[in-house]
Amino acid sequence: MYNNTVKQYKEFMLRLLFLFAIIFSECAQTPQVKSIATTTVSNQDKINWWEDKADFSLPFTVVYGGTKISSSDILQKGFSHIAFGSDMGTYRQEIPVSQRAFLWTGIAYHDRESPWAKDKSPWGNDLSFLKNKWSQKLKKRASLYGEKDDLLRVDLVTLDIEADLKNEKILSLKNRATTPMTTRQSSNKAFIESYERAMSDLYNEPLLFLKENVQNVSKIGSYGDVPIARTWHDIDDYSWSEWQNNSQLTDYLATQSSFANGLNTLTPSAYFFYERGQNLAYCLFQIEANMAWSKKPQILFVSPRYVGKDIYGKPLATHLAEAMAIFPFFSGAEGLWFWETSKDRQELSENIEPVYRSFHRGLHRLSAYSDFFSGTFTRVIPDSAHKLFTEKKIVWRGIEKDNKILIVAQNPYAKLQEKTSLNIEYKNLKTKLQLTGKQIIFQVFDLY
Repeated sequence: MYNNTVKQYKEFMLRLLFLFAIIFSECAQTPQVKSIATTTVSNQDKINWWEDKADFSLPFTVVYGGTKISSSDILQKGFSHIAFGSDMGTYRQEIPVSQRAFLWTGIAYHDRESPWAKDKSPWGNDLSFLKNKWSQKLKKRASLYGEKDDLLRVDLVTLDIEADLKNEKILSLKNRATTPMTTRQSSNKAFIESYERAMSDLYNEPLLFLKENVQNVSKIGSYGDVPIARTWHDIDDYSWSEWQNNSQLTDYLATQSSFANGLNTLTPSAYFFYERGQNLAYCLFQIEANMAWSKKPQILFVSPRYVGKDIYGKPLATHLAEAMAIFPFFSGAEGLWFWETSKDRQELSENIEPVYRSFHRGLHRLSAYSDFFSGTFTRVIPDSAHKLFTEKKIVWRGIEKDNKILIVAQNPYAKLQEKTSLNIEYKNLKTKLQLTGKQIIFQVFDLY
């Protein structure tokens, strides 16, 4: 009986070991299975967010500066220009000069210890050194386009300088050794005025260098250097009349300077810091406030991600992504620059792809009404973006042409599937639109 017990015990242990071996084998293989399941698909597979639409175009400037792409075919899908990173493929050499866009970054920061880079000071900088670095940068970009003569040829350039101080912060330079002694000894008011003149002249240096060394440029802007700088919290601190008429609210770099006069395009931005219903009104405010101070065409920088401290990098709500592809053109923008950071351009993750699709869907939907934006037309802005923001109203805009009006509307405050009504009164038109949730509707009406 003892022998039988031992034998049974041995058989049991062998079976148990065999079972453990099977389980261990399964567990050991599990990571490999998961690895296969999550293998990053090729970039070619991930760019179908724009491939699923038939070719279309828009009567606007729409710059693509998003995730890496493998061909210039996107220029047939609603985008007019491509702004590429240096890590992108050789297809860049296929981009026609008339469809090249260049965001010139790092202008003030080639020497991190220079007064301009370190202190945002216009005094004591080595311009010869900077111009040498600028020349190298432009020649490198020319080579990436395949230019054999080192001459950069692009249609649209946006300077990205971002190296100045505003208002009272300027006074922090009063005791800097690089600040001229006579300037240091002036009153605070005179010191700020001296700084603003000197900084405007310094900002003008790369602009002049660009005009002398880059060919075929038709549009030049400077990122964020617009009469009314991007703002959220200040919007309701002032009346709409003040935003339109109070010069104290304008940026000195963008008004009455040789630098400002040398730009033929405004490039404001409307990056989103919060997940709020006011986002669309805030976006339109950046355009409409600047239109009050300048008649130059505007190309609005937009991003598919939130940039607020607590939600930085989070993909935009898809309804907002679609809206930012449509509504700016109704408020006066003549272009959009779809921009991502160099880090975010590396690959298109699954969580951001719906945002790309929604933005592109907005462009595609808008293209069906391109005729309204050609020739002579009138923008219909019933309530300023300022009023939409402060009163949290439903957003609608119109384009009047040939006795018809194209209306676009969205209720950015609506809940999912919530039904809301929008009363429209314009000239002889009186109608009521029905909105569902945050959907964007287009509708054309006869006026006479």
